Amino acid sequence: MSAKPLEGMTIVFTGRMQKARADMEAEAHRLGGYTQPNVTSRTNWLVTGTRVGATKMNAAQRWGTRTLTVSEYQQEVRARQTAALEEEAKRAEAETPIVAAVTERKQEPDWATSVRTSRSLRF
Repeated sequence: MSAKPLEGMTIVFTGRMQKARADMEAEAHRLGGYTQPNVTSRTNWLVTGTRVGATKMNAAQRWGTRTLTVSEYQQEVRARQTAALEEEAKRAEAETPIVAAVTERKQEPDWATSVRTSRSLRF
């Protein structure tokens, strides 16, 4: 998962929401999601506010689209962001030993760090 937890997701927002719908859509785009005005077979989530119309709800049922309230949507986004951060941390942790091994290889052996002169080598 990337830093964009909604990457590849298609979302439809419907009904009245406390936050402006344009702001909700902009946030979904920023998080990697795609928004559209109508529910289709490609829609992953239908996010509902209050006073939702029957047309979009019926389409969501017909296509088997997951329906979320605004608070459920926000919880899902937070959970996906947390999972993405944890995965990123695991990847960073897994890469750390490789860096350490490369660093260890570059270290000089003990004999190479001592000062050598022509007298100590008996030239």
